[in-house]
Amino acid sequence: MKTRVIIFLLCIFLLRVSYAQPLEKISGFSEVKISYNISSMSAGGNHFEKMETIIPWGSGIETVYDIIKRFSIGLGFEFRTTGIRSYENGVMSEFAGYSGPYHYERTENYLDFPIHLNYKFINIKFLKVQFSGGYKATFCSFTDYIKTDVEHKKINMTDFNSGLELGLVEQFKFSKRFGFFISQHYDYYVAGILKNLEVIDLKAGITLYIK
Repeated sequence: MKTRVIIFLLCIFLLRVSYAQPLEKISGFSEVKISYNISSMSAGGNHFEKMETIIPWGSGIETVYDIIKRFSIGLGFEFRTTGIRSYENGVMSEFAGYSGPYHYERTENYLDFPIHLNYKFINIKFLKVQFSGGYKATFCSFTDYIKTDVEHKKINMTDFNSGLELGLVEQFKFSKRFGFFISQHYDYYVAGILKNLEVIDLKAGITLYIK
């Protein structure tokens, strides 16, 4: 509950500061970011530990639209997957209708659509550091495959989830058209099958400047 309140208050602060800024330097789309992403999804475990958390990875793209001097909006698309996680020689209990060894596989895929409001608090020629917060829509797809001595079973499930994000983005400009960036975001899902899940998102990639 405290986490959701903090994220909500920080988002309100960014919107409030944005409203107070003078309307200058409206310049439209300014950059495109292409990234490699890795996440740690946990409901209370230690992050980035294999047996404690889910660790999907993937790639994404984001376009940035400058609205006023220090504020911009980021619109993105990301794909993440856990790959196939398999468990061998387990023993399924009689409660599940079968007692004996089994083979279990699970694949989780995530399509993310983040919308960020960014505030540049360091903005010099070669370095830009910004607060970044907003909303993330996530479509998730789970596939379970269970093989026992008596049957094979495949189960598919999809779900839509909503979450809030808050983090930092650091950008390094190497030339007029190219740069490098890293980012760290904390996410908290408030609706869907992922509700109450905490996520740490780490990204690194290239920035293409288009103006």
